[in-house]
Amino acid sequence: MKKDQYEDIFNIIPWFLPHGGITLKTNYKWRVVAQNFVLIVRSLANRSSKIWHNAERKIPNTKSQFRTIGTAFVSRDNNFDLIRLLAAAAVLVSHCYPLTGQVTEPFANYLGEYDTGGGWGVSIFFVISGFLVTRSVLGRPVGTYFRSRIFRIIPALALVAFVESFLIGPVFTTLTLQEYLTNSETYNHLKNVSVFWIRQVLPETFAQNPEAYSINGSLWTLPIESAFYIALPCLAFIGLLRPWRIIALTVLTAAWLVYGVTELNWSWANQGGLLFPGGPAYYVAKEALFFLIGALFWVHRDRIPLNGYLAIASVLLLTLFAYREYRLIAFYIALPYLVIYVAFAKQFRLRLYDKIGDLSYGTYLFAFPIQQAVVAAHGGDIGPIRLLFFALPLTLCFAAASWYLVEKPALGFRQKIGQDRRRTQSFHTTI
Repeated sequence: MKKDQYEDIFNIIPWFLPHGGITLKTNYKWRVVAQNFVLIVRSLANRSSKIWHNAERKIPNTKSQFRTIGTAFVSRDNNFDLIRLLAAAAVLVSHCYPLTGQVTEPFANYLGEYDTGGGWGVSIFFVISGFLVTRSVLGRPVGTYFRSRIFRIIPALALVAFVESFLIGPVFTTLTLQEYLTNSETYNHLKNVSVFWIRQVLPETFAQNPEAYSINGSLWTLPIESAFYIALPCLAFIGLLRPWRIIALTVLTAAWLVYGVTELNWSWANQGGLLFPGGPAYYVAKEALFFLIGALFWVHRDRIPLNGYLAIASVLLLTLFAYREYRLIAFYIALPYLVIYVAFAKQFRLRLYDKIGDLSYGTYLFAFPIQQAVVAAHGGDIGPIRLLFFALPLTLCFAAASWYLVEKPALGFRQKIGQDRRRTQSFHTTI
């Protein structure tokens, strides 16, 4: 990307900000603040573009300062595992409040009213998923791609459904063991392994909890994410993952979300009906935008710079728009870039995968039922901090067991299938 093209990105920013050029109503003071922010971003962009220009001219001692997402990407030499684990932990911490009967979850107010702590975590998951899964769908045969998705999602999901049905349920139901085991709803819960038909209840389980009868409220994201996994190869097949088309698709998705929120009054209370089993329109559009931005970052990985100045600009953007009416615009612009920037930041690199494995998915799956079990064990009389103290280490233990006993062996089996298939194809070729 040339210098003038790089600066064009920032010439677009004013059109995403509320000013006289669009139909959003705002006052003069707000326009001045927005325009000043644009000047700050342009100044940072000009400074960044000098690094870019010097790198292209191959001037010594400056080329090493310039990195794109593409040049920084190494399969395991990144912080994605750490970020996903922290995102899963954010969901757990956020759920400590409603699960103990608290009316409000404080992190939404602490974090500029962009979203709850759990909402931040889920958004981060979808950005990373869009980035990495787009890499997978564009770099692998379709059969290999779907096999990878199935072996990553289903085994751990089957494990958590089994643990909920036959370990947690019998202990915390108000029914007798015989009544519980002869109830059809106990076995219907195992259908959660289908991903799209998630069942949230078990017979008379957690009946006395503040969040009564809810077994695993975190699973609502799985049908939406799985639908994106299915749609992605279709988008690739019809050419919508090409550089300019992915931009157009992302913009159309943003327009769809804006229309739903402003004209159809979509919200947590009014989710706009189901587009597919487990896929309410509001959350599909909301998370699709994060997912597509992640996909866009992969497609344009060789054009998007990893630059500290842009990361600072993203933080400033979130700070400037905190508690503002149009803050979600800043959220969608800044959060994805910060996620990808931190993923490749050398200062934070811990390589968790090599040390403890990938515990993020297990943490996400097991957190909610374990939290509910802890609340039930205390008779519903427990505060959010105490719940966190008990639930977090228990959840990490279950996540580790899930990784080492189920998820990691399943991934190894997937690789073995791929190797056997390649040997078979090689054999037939030589014949």
